[in-house]
Amino acid sequence: MFKNYLKVAFRNLGKRKSTALINILSLTLGLAGSMLVLLFVLGEIGYDRDYENADRIYRVLTDDRFGEIMSPGTPYKLAPELKNNFPEIEKAARVRIISAMVKHGDDFIWEPSFISAGSDIFDIFPLNIKKGSPDNLLKDPNSVVINEEVARKYFGDRNPLGEVLSVTAQGLTFSLRVTGVMEDLPRKSTFRARFIASDDVGKEFIRSFYRGTDIVPEETWDARSYATYLLLSDKSAAHPLEAKLPAFTARFQDSAATVYSLQPLCDIYLHSSHLSNNHVPGGNLTSLYILSLIAFALLALAGINYVILATAQATLRFKEIGIRKVVGATRRELIMQILGESVMISLIALPLAILLMELLLPSINELFNTRLHLNFVDNWLFSTAVLSITVLVGIVSGAYIAFYQSAFRPIDILRNRVLLKNRKFNLRHALVVFQLVIFIVLISCTAVVYLQINYAQTQNPGFERDNLLLASSYSHDFARKYELIKNEISGHTGVVGVTAATILPPNDGYAVNRAPTVDDPNVTKLVESILTDYDFVNTLGLTLVAGRSFTRESDQPASGKYLLNETAVRELGYDDPLNQTYQGGQIVGVIKDFHVHTFRHHISPLAISLYPEYVQEVAIRIAPEKREETLKYLNDVWTKYFPDESYGFVFFDDNLAMLYQSEQKLGEIVSYASLIAIIISCLGLIGLSTFACRNRTKEIGIRKVFGASHGGVVQLLTREYVWLVVLAALLAIPVTHWFMSRWLENFAYRTSVGWYVYAAAGLAALVVTLLTVGIQAFRAARTDPVKTLRYE
Repeated sequence: MFKNYLKVAFRNLGKRKSTALINILSLTLGLAGSMLVLLFVLGEIGYDRDYENADRIYRVLTDDRFGEIMSPGTPYKLAPELKNNFPEIEKAARVRIISAMVKHGDDFIWEPSFISAGSDIFDIFPLNIKKGSPDNLLKDPNSVVINEEVARKYFGDRNPLGEVLSVTAQGLTFSLRVTGVMEDLPRKSTFRARFIASDDVGKEFIRSFYRGTDIVPEETWDARSYATYLLLSDKSAAHPLEAKLPAFTARFQDSAATVYSLQPLCDIYLHSSHLSNNHVPGGNLTSLYILSLIAFALLALAGINYVILATAQATLRFKEIGIRKVVGATRRELIMQILGESVMISLIALPLAILLMELLLPSINELFNTRLHLNFVDNWLFSTAVLSITVLVGIVSGAYIAFYQSAFRPIDILRNRVLLKNRKFNLRHALVVFQLVIFIVLISCTAVVYLQINYAQTQNPGFERDNLLLASSYSHDFARKYELIKNEISGHTGVVGVTAATILPPNDGYAVNRAPTVDDPNVTKLVESILTDYDFVNTLGLTLVAGRSFTRESDQPASGKYLLNETAVRELGYDDPLNQTYQGGQIVGVIKDFHVHTFRHHISPLAISLYPEYVQEVAIRIAPEKREETLKYLNDVWTKYFPDESYGFVFFDDNLAMLYQSEQKLGEIVSYASLIAIIISCLGLIGLSTFACRNRTKEIGIRKVFGASHGGVVQLLTREYVWLVVLAALLAIPVTHWFMSRWLENFAYRTSVGWYVYAAAGLAALVVTLLTVGIQAFRAARTDPVKTLRYE
């Protein structure tokens, strides 16, 4: 029986080669596109799941109710206190990200995955130690454990144990002895560590940051410079432990202002977008939802093509089905046969889709900066999902026509009593409209994404953005060197202005304080704080609304004088801010609002104060006519003062573009999905219009005999598709508007989506449809009427 079904299936494919080819090509594109998305999505949700105890590992989060900030930053003292107070915690480790420069030959290489930690980290993250004694890895205060990749990079074939690495960061230099070599961490891990230095090394770096203050970072609960990881005895202990944390916190801190919570390790990658200062890799959960919808849309388009073409050609198989029923075939057997044919077409398309994926993957990885690769042997989840999706698409695609054709009585079929209802709007029309809706939605979404990116990158940020260079350094003596650098470069003819601050735009980090309002001191507002040098206003080109900026003649550093932005003046309730006090200091000027952060954030109240000794970022405005010369000069100066750091200047616009990389990548993905959707839709329209023209061959011949022109015939065959596109556009507009309105809510400042966006998408769909159908109609219109009248 199966052999007979297989033979009939191949015979039917041979009879209708063009239809089979269209279906196979559609399914190939749909499967390839959806499998690429599936590969990416499975990779994103697979982070941190390779660790043996992943379900028992948690990271501690700090909710600063005073500053309204949640972050993974915790005090130095937290890890041991938690371990000592809660028996359900097996291990607790504090981790400090250092991001050091490591000497390799005569050069220093920036290593962002350089951390310090205690030896408990090897129990929380079970890392296989390849060389060295597990009991003595980080006991030496100047010791470091490296991974196998680093060992090969820095020492080649030599045994690295006992070798010394010269490490510098924040102006401090250490000679660290290698006491162990660990296996490389899983690639999909948010815990990044190529170097793990002893806890004492991280402590020294933190102390250097607070040097000159009364703060002892390892003794205070207010310095949150460490990430704290916990290994629980059982994953069910997480919620009870979290419930005990407020009482524990109250013993050391104000539990109303500081709240600790636990974040599962496997949630860190996709559920940390709300955190500040989250210095680990992170994905975008919203993008995964969007990509999953795109994958479903591509598969739906391919399946719809099959249904459309199958229903259009249903009459061609009625006699075969009637004869099979007469000789004893049951309805179940007919359904299995038709479903088997559709599944077979899907299975034929599968290897073609895999081949297409293999060809496209290198370009996709380069374009989207990913590392996707096909591995059907080891990645059983992906393999199972691909095969299941392929079979499911085949079953769903063939289900309607299988149940529809098998339902008729054989007597009605053989006597030609089966008439397909030729209503003005039938299932085929509905499916074509659905295809066009997906087509228009994808084009509209692509347009909205790019409009928002363009809006965010081209709007006036409130200062002069052209020819503005930005750089930063984490050297502990950066402020002292900055004054030397500023004095040296200010005389260069290509340098227009120089300034520095704790934070320079564009930046998504911030520091905040609470300030009382004028009318009611008990009511406070969050106010961002930026510490600057004297030339901040002039170099950035900020606009003074009232008062003056800082001057060397009138203002001393740390003199308690402030510049407020308009939002701060308004929200704090100052009617006449000049010469009034803010936080015990004098307000000397009011600045027109400007964007410190990206357009994802509202402009917040901002206070600028004069503290040159704390600046960490520098901005230099250069003369455009001397750009190349000045860039080379600045490179030489930077290398002179920071020989252990790479040249770090970047133009404002380039830095801003980097902050919108996720949106840029989403726009590119949706645009490529739109292209695939267009191709799949066109294939379906080609098949449908070809079959429609063939069914109306005699009618076309008669019309031409009676004088119909080529244009009249083309109009006859294409006009129904115009109305289908119009209907699809009307349905797509509310869908797109709702969906993109939710996406645009991620931006505090967003573009307006005008009617022209939807009109352009609808027009694009109309043009593509008319070109696709019109070509088939024009070919039919040009056929000699004598031949058409002999056709039937």
